[in-house]
Amino acid sequence: KDYVIVNFLSLFLLKYNLISLDIVSQQELAFGLGGKVPLGNAGIKSNGILIPADMHPGTGSYDAIFWAYYSKGFIPAVPVNIFINTSYRLNGSNNRFQDGNAYRFGDEFILNAGAGYRTDTPFDFTLFFRYRNTERDEFADSKVDNTGGDWLYAVPGINIKFLNSFIARLNGQIPLYRKVIGTQLTTTYTTSFSLFYEFGAAK
Repeated sequence: KDYVIVNFLSLFLLKYNLISLDIVSQQELAFGLGGKVPLGNAGIKSNGILIPADMHPGTGSYDAIFWAYYSKGFIPAVPVNIFINTSYRLNGSNNRFQDGNAYRFGDEFILNAGAGYRTDTPFDFTLFFRYRNTERDEFADSKVDNTGGDWLYAVPGINIKFLNSFIARLNGQIPLYRKVIGTQLTTTYTTSFSLFYEFGAAK
């Protein structure tokens, strides 16, 4: 039986700027703290059997998220800015098997670092590297086989400015290094397309 998996994600994040961005220093340093609320289904079954945890649109758990971001620009010397952001997700657990034994996805650490290049045309370019580490999942206080690992990706992208307040973004994710624990399904490469509209941009 085929399934269409739709991910539901609800994140809440409080952000504090330790260094606010201004035109002189062109620096920003910010920290964030928040959480994830489970909205997606974590109990889908096929012929009465619960499908694997990583195929569900939700985890069924409340998670804590820690986040930090730093950027530095060099205009007008060079139209380049560098940035780094990192996040750590401390996952909760969910009694998805209804037998008193909780399932817990492994905690996740993500580090992104790269640069952006601005032009006088509608096109801007970015290139950054993403490192991701996940701990092994846990079930009934034991580590789950074939979960957890390390991934490193190159992520090139292009921004297209149609208007001051309307931007389209196209990027790709190219795997450079992967070391998974046991046997797992993992992606080769991915592409994404996003649209952004900024309200009140004229002000």
